[in-house]
Amino acid sequence: MKKAGARIRRVLTTPPRLDEIEVSLIGPAYGECIIVHVGNGEWIVVDSCLDKDQNKPAVLHYFDTIGVDTSNAVRLVVATHWHDDHIKGLSKILEACPNAEFVCTPLMRERDFLSFVITAGRNQLTTIGSGTHEFYSILQILKDRGVTSRTTLTPKWAMEDRLLWRRLRKEFNVHIYSLSPSDASFSKALQAMSEWISSLATPTTSRTPKRRIRSPQPKKNPSCHTQEGFYQKK
Repeated sequence: MKKAGARIRRVLTTPPRLDEIEVSLIGPAYGECIIVHVGNGEWIVVDSCLDKDQNKPAVLHYFDTIGVDTSNAVRLVVATHWHDDHIKGLSKILEACPNAEFVCTPLMRERDFLSFVITAGRNQLTTIGSGTHEFYSILQILKDRGVTSRTTLTPKWAMEDRLLWRRLRKEFNVHIYSLSPSDASFSKALQAMSEWISSLATPTTSRTPKRRIRSPQPKKNPSCHTQEGFYQKK
């Protein structure tokens, strides 16, 4: 047990080599954050989970621990889907990574969805889950960066077989693709989103609980080493 604990501490405090591909998974067994070192000191962050002890996204604490300069080293910040346990804290990650592109499903570019998010964010609607306000904060960050750079910045939309990022170096090349959603999945999601937004038209009061999708119960994974409620697997 002591040897396993020492190994975990070493993994959590030692950065990967420049020629090493490292995939780390941090989270409480649901709503995890995936951190990918793609070599050459460059990183990709997928989703977010909060480290309650540090009161910030766990990935930022991890980067601080191993000495990663987030202002320059992170290339992509990715939201796989719009559940609170996957997106909460993502705006703080994006804010800490000014040179990173934000990637998400094209479902989020639909006019009805964007109008809904902007309205909910501006009015701080109490009946909407925190994921909505998180995405609103992300849009505001992109807008502010666009003003600074005098360009229009939008999320990079992930679709089936789309190239999201690449690095061409003589040491080794890296290509990052999104594998989904397909056109059929995107169409089904559009229909489901339309029905969900329509359901929110029902009058509510200040005492109405926030509407959000419940997170699944944590699943035991014997292949993962646990430490203080989080785990990492290479």
